[in-house]
Amino acid sequence: MRLLTDAGLVSVRRERGTHAGRPRVLYEAQAEGGGADELRGYRLLAEILAGCLASSAGDAAERAERAGEAWGRYLVERPAPLRSFSGAEAITELLRVQRELGFQPELAACAEARDIAMHRCPFLELAKAYQDIVCAVHRGLIQGVLAELRGGIVVAELQPFVHPSVCVAHLAKAGA
Repeated sequence: MRLLTDAGLVSVRRERGTHAGRPRVLYEAQAEGGGADELRGYRLLAEILAGCLASSAGDAAERAERAGEAWGRYLVERPAPLRSFSGAEAITELLRVQRELGFQPELAACAEARDIAMHRCPFLELAKAYQDIVCAVHRGLIQGVLAELRGGIVVAELQPFVHPSVCVAHLAKAGA
């Protein structure tokens, strides 16, 4: 148990004396990665990198999108050679990846759904300060997932902040 507490994965406290005898030792799982201090560190690192990229020469948004696409390809299991997903399967897998990343995606309610509303941006604060960079990364992530699955679907447009905390990805058949 000491290894877990030293790693910050478990907290330890003694129960208040409610009965006779020694107080019990209570263990509680902590958020993975050490909690709020570490999250602040990652947030700061993300802000530093986004700011650096935004202020660098060249098309920062294009480079951010390419990086997002590379990671989108990485985040899905590559299909077997000569296997591609249907458009619907590719969209289902995209939704899974987005949920895993914390976006809270919702597919449009029509039968030929091609729009995904993302109700929560995991980098909302950063996106407000560096919208061009963060939204390009998100667009790249979506495109990378879809390209890797070879489902014939592409990102036609990403509309950031159609509502204060909602972005919409408009998908289309490739070549349309």
